[in-house]
This record gives sequence, C-alpha cells and structure tokens, in this order.
Amino acid sequence: MTTETAPPDEALFSLFEDLLEDTSVSSSDQPLAGEDERDDDEPLVHKLDANALTLNELVQELEKRGLQARGFFADDAKVLQEKFDEEHELYVEAKRREKREAREADAKRAAEQRRRLLMETEVREEREEIGRDRRMKSWLLLTEEGMAPPHSRIEVNNISARSLAKALLTDSSILCLDVSNLGLSDLAGAYLCRALRSNRTLIKIELGSNKFGPKTCKSLGDALTSNNVVRFVSLESNPLTGEKNDISGIIAIAEMLSKNKALRYLSLWRCGTGADSGKAIADAMAFNDALTCIEVGYNGWENSHTSHVAAKLVREVISRQPLQLFFP
Repeated sequence: MTTETAPPDEALFSLFEDLLEDTSVSSSDQPLAGEDERDDDEPLVHKLDANALTLNELVQELEKRGLQARGFFADDAKVLQEKFDEEHELYVEAKRREKREAREADAKRAAEQRRRLLMETEVREEREEIGRDRRMKSWLLLTEEGMAPPHSRIEVNNISARSLAKALLTDSSILCLDVSNLGLSDLAGAYLCRALRSNRTLIKIELGSNKFGPKTCKSLGDALTSNNVVRFVSLESNPLTGEKNDISGIIAIAEMLSKNKALRYLSLWRCGTGADSGKAIADAMAFNDALTCIEVGYNGWENSHTSHVAAKLVREVISRQPLQLFFP
C-alpha cells in the first residue's frame, strides 16, 4: 500500500497559503445579500388543498396514508390537510437541503480552483524572478545545500522573499539573517517569519526598516511561541500596526512573549505602535523571564507601561546580563 504525497510546490504552498489574501474573486462571483434566503423561501410546489377534492378522492388520499375516513367531509378534509401540510414541509425542506448542498459543492469547487490559481501564480512568479536574478539563485542553492554563510545579508524583493522563506524551512547554515532596509511588504515579512516555525538554526533575524505590519507580527508571534532557538529579533522602524492602527499583530507578539523562554532581545524601536500596544507588551512581560533587552522608544507608550517593563527587567538583571532598556 502506497501513501500519496503532495507535489513539492503544493506541499510548500500549503504551509503559507493562509497568509495570502485572495483578491481574485470579483464582486460578481459573490452571492447578493439575501439571495440564498430568497431561494430557500421560494415555494417549490403549491400546497395541496384537501377541501378541493371530491369525496372519493378524499377517501383515496386518506387510505394512501393509512388513515380511515370518518364519514364527515369537513373533519376528514381537516385531517388530510394536516398530512398534506406536513408532507409539503418535508418536501420543501428536502429541496432546500439539495440546493444548499449544491451551492456548497459549487463553492468548494470554486475555492479549489482559486487555490490552484493562486498556487500556480505564486510558483510561476517565483520561478521567473529567480530566473532573472542569478545572485538570488546562488543564495538559494547555498541555502538548500546548507552552505550559506552563517551571517548572511540577503537582498530580496517581495517575490524572492517567498522563495527564501521556503528555503529557510530546512536551512541548517544561516545563524544570523539580515533582510532590513529592503522595503519589503507585510506579506513578505509574514512569509519570512513563518519559516521560523520549522527552522531551528537561525538565532538572529534583522527585519528593520521595511513595510512590515500586523500580518508579519502575527506570523512572528505564532512562530516564536514554539521556536526555542531564536534569541534576537529586530522589527525597528516598521509600521507594525499598519494604516488602520491594527494592534492585532502586537497582541500576537505580546502573547508570544508570555510563553517564549528563548528570546533575549526584541526591538520595537520607532514603530509608532500606540498606547494600547504598550499596555499589551507590559502585561505580557509579567510572564516573561527571558528577555534582557527590549527597545520600545518612539511608540507613543504611556510612561506607566515603559516603567512597568523597566521594573520587570530590573528584577531579572540580578541573575542575568546587564539591563538594556531604551526609550526616550
């Protein structure tokens, strides 16, 4: 008996596909508001009217249903009408269920088609990009062969960053990775951080001065919740809450800090995350005994939050390396 495995491209795609935002579906592909409900409520057949039957027809219909006529038309019609109504409801519900199941099957097929299109587009873009960039192709070969320099500065763009992230899943050579100051998108950052779910070699990653936002933070928080190797992460000078002041990514980092036992240095310097983010990080620090340096300046935090973080690190400094806390 053989076990089927997904092709390499599909297997790798599946590890990152939840990070993608599918904008390929136009509004015309979506059902109109209330459309499903109208379809469900439309009568599929008219109800039978027992009072419209002749006496013989009434008796026959009762006998079909194992009922005995009483000899009084009005009473018999009432009993039969109740049966008609019951059968009608069952029939309508069955038809509604068939329509729902058909819609669900259509939606499932459409979703799979969109997924396949997304995957094929992603794979094609990455192959074309690597084909154009010989330098990046060399980096990927070194990474795949475990021969990349331990301290690597790799200049990627939003497409080649995805290829690098996939290579990092199994890389065993790079200890320190620098992808700062490249103007990378939030999605590119999320891909790179997702690699830390599996990578157990990297101990330092420089992510500063890009366009990383909530998606990157969520991916990082998720990965470092289980990663016990990474010691140093810099996110400085990134718009971590995005254009809509979305602190969900910071919340994910805070939740990670409450569980992570390995991270020693975290830079959130000059990210403008806001007061609510400061509270989330300060609250999480109560459960963190690992960090020895956290940079939090230029985030608009309240003094009470930075003081709380400082006090926590001061309590730890006696048994750890010298305290380093930076904020204006």
